[in-house]
Amino acid sequence: MTSCIPPLFWQGGVEGVTLRPQPRLDIKWLKSDLQNLLQPDNLPSLYNQMVKDGEVAGLHADGILNSAGVTSRKSESGRYYCSMRVLTCPCCDGICGPQSGCNCGPCQKLDREEAEREMESGASASPSSQSLLDGWTWGPQPQAQDLKKCLEALVKEQRHVSLEASSTTLSASRLHQRFMVAHRYLVALKRARPPDPKPGESASKKKIQTSSVWGDGRVGRSAGAERATLGLARVGSRAALNFAFAFLRRAWRSGEDADLCTELLQESLEALETLPEATLFDESTVSSVWLDVVERSQKFLTSVVLSQVPGGTGSSSVTRVPLGDRHMALSLLLHLALQRATLSTLLTVITLLLQLWDSGRNQVDNRVSNHGTSAPLLPVLHRFGAIPLLKSPPAPVWDENVPMEVNPTECLLRYLELPEDEEISVDLEQAAVILLCHLDRLASPHTPPLHTPHGRPTQGQEVLCWGWLAWSGVSSPSRPLNYCDSLAELGIKAIACAERCLLILTQKGSLYNLYYNSEAQCPQLVLGQPEEEIIKIAAHPEGKHYLALTVNGQVYSWGNGDGGRLGHGDSSSREEPTLVQELQGKTVVNIACGSTYSAAITSQGELYTWGRGNYGRLGHGSSDDHSTPTLL
Repeated sequence: MTSCIPPLFWQGGVEGVTLRPQPRLDIKWLKSDLQNLLQPDNLPSLYNQMVKDGEVAGLHADGILNSAGVTSRKSESGRYYCSMRVLTCPCCDGICGPQSGCNCGPCQKLDREEAEREMESGASASPSSQSLLDGWTWGPQPQAQDLKKCLEALVKEQRHVSLEASSTTLSASRLHQRFMVAHRYLVALKRARPPDPKPGESASKKKIQTSSVWGDGRVGRSAGAERATLGLARVGSRAALNFAFAFLRRAWRSGEDADLCTELLQESLEALETLPEATLFDESTVSSVWLDVVERSQKFLTSVVLSQVPGGTGSSSVTRVPLGDRHMALSLLLHLALQRATLSTLLTVITLLLQLWDSGRNQVDNRVSNHGTSAPLLPVLHRFGAIPLLKSPPAPVWDENVPMEVNPTECLLRYLELPEDEEISVDLEQAAVILLCHLDRLASPHTPPLHTPHGRPTQGQEVLCWGWLAWSGVSSPSRPLNYCDSLAELGIKAIACAERCLLILTQKGSLYNLYYNSEAQCPQLVLGQPEEEIIKIAAHPEGKHYLALTVNGQVYSWGNGDGGRLGHGDSSSREEPTLVQELQGKTVVNIACGSTYSAAITSQGELYTWGRGNYGRLGHGSSDDHSTPTLL
């Protein structure tokens, strides 16, 4: 029975096995389904994922992954080292290793966790029962307190043995693994939740909500009056629509006032043609009364186009609508779909065109006829073709080793020539194909790249790298670029290249760094980030310091401080982003980094420079260094 179970990386008990969730893997776990834990075949694969990713630490692992995603190993001195060149202190060569005794911040965090565990285990440790019994052999006879202490030690040891025996069973191992997988998912879910509002902010929001709900009588009366106005408008619009629809049905049924029906439809069509596209797309800004009118009008026009207008009260016959009125009703439907501009509405009218074309070809006597399969839809087609792209499509990259891809919809629209005479009827099937091609044209700039046999599957955002990177794939002349999928999942806003690492700014305003010699694509969150949102970053390919600009125009700097390049008035290095005090009170709009110097521009057009002044590079008329921002 056990031979059918897939092998696990760890089959032991719970002792010595700990869960170390990595923030970089939270996105992957948020996509998993916890219900898979109830299936025995899925549990080993989920647990093995944590083991492979290094999130399960124990005796089976060669080392422990630190917060940067790099494997750290415990040295003889009891400290953890990752052997990465990430240090900036002048006392060593920059390598986190036992040679110099210095270790990086993530490894220091492992040291602190190890010390806390040893302190907890040392506080709860008690002498074994065997040592107590050996002490009584040649020593004084035990007292009642000593016997009680020995009895407690025996009970504790027996409990420990029982726990070890029970935890090695198959059911206990599976239960423990389920708990660990569920714990990992909940950790990712908690990290993905938005931060709780500050006490002052929550109080202000609560006050606003309270005032809006329990405000003065004027607010309540105005809201009630607005609801009453909307109700009356809805009743009036429905009554007017019902009257108009009843008039059209009676006129078509009796044959009288047919010219009035045509005139009413023609005026409605001309009114829709004067409106810009997508006026009803944002339904939150449109009155619910208008949306109700549009939906009812679409239902009625659909019944007119399909010749399903009832003949009268209590009659099962249908009214025969003139062909010209049906064509105008079809044009009205297309224009209404263009005003709503939703994909479902547009696909509905395209499906209606295909349905009309199919029903018009097949007659009752099985003859195939072109009558009823065409309509004067050239104005609608011209209007669809005139819609501009809101986003330019990506420029194609020529590669002689990859066959050229041909887009059939693009070719059709490129060589399509529509008649200028708008009274000419167009085949309904061809009109549906043309509309689908225009939908593809409008949607292609917004769709992510598709999976192709010559490319890699990509996310909605693509991050590419080239050059020497330890964590990138092998580059070749035919494929010099490499995809960074783990970076694309962050939602990158900007990337700056420094001497040893990449500085990454996400769309949420968070800062990450990734060292070139890192063994894996594991971006590390920069510690000590400012509370304000960061909008710009700066670094230099030959520099060891970094700048960040917040939305309030404040400048933060960190890294190597030689020559005063950080602008804090000294040459000390900073491990975390530190506010540049000399620029506080000034609204900075742009920042830049040199190899050993920095610059900033304020909203008043003032230019500040600081750092190494060799060869007069700071622009102050000398080659002196400036450790604080100095105005030119």
